[in-house]
Amino acid sequence: LVWTNSYGTPLAYHRGLLEAEDLGRVLEAMPDLAEINRLDRNLQKDKNNLADLLNLGHSLRESGFYETSSTYFERALKQKAAKGDAAMRESVLFDMGQNALQMEDGKGAASTFERSAKEFPKSSRMPDVLLGLGKAYALDDKADKARKSLNTVIADYPDSAAAAEARTLLKAL
Repeated sequence: LVWTNSYGTPLAYHRGLLEAEDLGRVLEAMPDLAEINRLDRNLQKDKNNLADLLNLGHSLRESGFYETSSTYFERALKQKAAKGDAAMRESVLFDMGQNALQMEDGKGAASTFERSAKEFPKSSRMPDVLLGLGKAYALDDKADKARKSLNTVIADYPDSAAAAEARTLLKAL
């Protein structure tokens, strides 16, 4: 099954059997597509518009379409204007990592958070990046790497909300 917006742009996919009850829940959870349609229409006119790519990525993320959101974020990161805006790139990478975690894609999340940590080592968002990295490693069954990342959050940012969550996650590993 493929769910699309009003212009046929894919928003979500499902392969395999989907019971009627589950399909009903999916349909009930579908967001209002007015803003997604508006942004998609804009991108049909200018497929490389950075603002619209970012806004569509954010709208799709807020609506729970994580995979499609990351597709638009990836397109945004390839734009020339994005290459000169470090703060925007950092924010987009973080959102892409969060999308991967939502999809339980540990490998994809780890790759994205590793990239963010490498490109932005002095970021104020580093506790959350390391926390995301720990979660990603745990999803990917790399418990030793998960512990190392979570312990780094606790050691380097002991009073942060990320450290509090890292302590909880360590107990579960």
